[in-house]
Amino acid sequence: DCNHLIPKESPYVLGGAPALAIAVLILPIFDTISVFTRRLLQGKSPFTPDKTHIHHQMLRMGLTHEQSTVALIGVNLVFILFTLPFHHLGVKVLLSIELALSAVFSSFLYYQSVKQK
Repeated sequence: DCNHLIPKESPYVLGGAPALAIAVLILPIFDTISVFTRRLLQGKSPFTPDKTHIHHQMLRMGLTHEQSTVALIGVNLVFILFTLPFHHLGVKVLLSIELALSAVFSSFLYYQSVKQK
């Protein structure tokens, strides 16, 4: 942590750097965890391939590959742009918010795609 080298009043001090790193990677991390968990709950190997990843759910909802890619990039940007101005809240608070938002997003997509089946 190099923040101690920067004056505290500087706009370049980033209090929630780990939360920002997680915001950048939130979708792949949460997607992997939720898919592994779903497979284990179904009694399957977590490494068994299936079509329950976020992008598959979006395809079932009728989006094209390009539309789902743009949507996922947009969602990822929302996480990043949300984290930046609230870095002063601290890592624990930001990570809790990120986890809750990603759970809501993932659940919404899962139930929408199941409804499309």
